[in-house]
Amino acid sequence: MRKLKVLWVEDDLNFGNSIHFRIGDDCNEMGIELEDPELLQNGNYVWDTIRDLKPDIIMMDHNLEDVRINGSNVIVEIRFLDNETPIIFYSSEMDGRLMKLVEGENKVYTSTRADVHSELLRLIRKEFAPGG
Repeated sequence: MRKLKVLWVEDDLNFGNSIHFRIGDDCNEMGIELEDPELLQNGNYVWDTIRDLKPDIIMMDHNLEDVRINGSNVIVEIRFLDNETPIIFYSSEMDGRLMKLVEGENKVYTSTRADVHSELLRLIRKEFAPGG
């Protein structure tokens, strides 16, 4: 069974945990085991965490605890270090303006907060499931 590491950059840790564990059974059916999620409440330690954890997927909320750093800024910084790890950029108010902030970034997918569950499963099926 393939193991996946997911990094959540989300100021509401319960949200990241809830989605992560809710998709566990679906992943198991695809032959994928989700490791316990790595959760960060802001973008301050993203560089170190990516380097040390080497996540397979990064989940990036736009509105973070530290209002000086938002998710789109962190994504641009991540892409200087890592241009391949898929990122799902989401927000409860995802709109064209927010989508433009990450337009052109490699492997960055956008989602509303309400659709994060299905978007994450879609990405896992596409990128990591056998025969995806």
